[in-house]
Amino acid sequence: WGGISVKDSGSLTAKNCVLRHGGNNLSVTGMATVENCILEGARDYGIYTTQSTAGTDIRNCTVVGGKNGIRVNNAGAGALQVAGTEIRECSDAGLYIASLGSGVFGVAGNEISQCGTYPVYMNLGGLVSGFELGMVNSNQFRGNTIINRVALGGTVATDVTIPAGSYACACTRA
Repeated sequence: WGGISVKDSGSLTAKNCVLRHGGNNLSVTGMATVENCILEGARDYGIYTTQSTAGTDIRNCTVVGGKNGIRVNNAGAGALQVAGTEIRECSDAGLYIASLGSGVFGVAGNEISQCGTYPVYMNLGGLVSGFELGMVNSNQFRGNTIINRVALGGTVATDVTIPAGSYACACTRA
């Protein structure tokens, strides 16, 4: 099956649920609040959010497997919050941020482990407005194949503030 899809004008509130073995267990272009859910065994992504204008809020979930636990391809104004969530056993990055729009963004208090590359990968070339990397904080990374750090890549085309810390970086300036 393809999983659950929340379209542009749609909204979903999912609490205490289990989603298994979808193409993407949950795809969001509308608004979604996901709390205390288990998403596992997706063919592609546990949660895929793209072009959202409304926002996605993921709290206290467990995401297991897939290429990425959570993949963000969002150039819209929608917010993305991921907190208290465990992401593990993905074949690529646990959280992959291909592009990010102007909405509020926060990734804090999560545990990302045993993924095939990085716990978090951010394509800085996909940012459409100024960004402070400090919005990705207080997470625990362990057992990821390449490195247990936030990985930064892409060609930077906007202002990006990167706080003191240790990153895997392959960036250029446009």
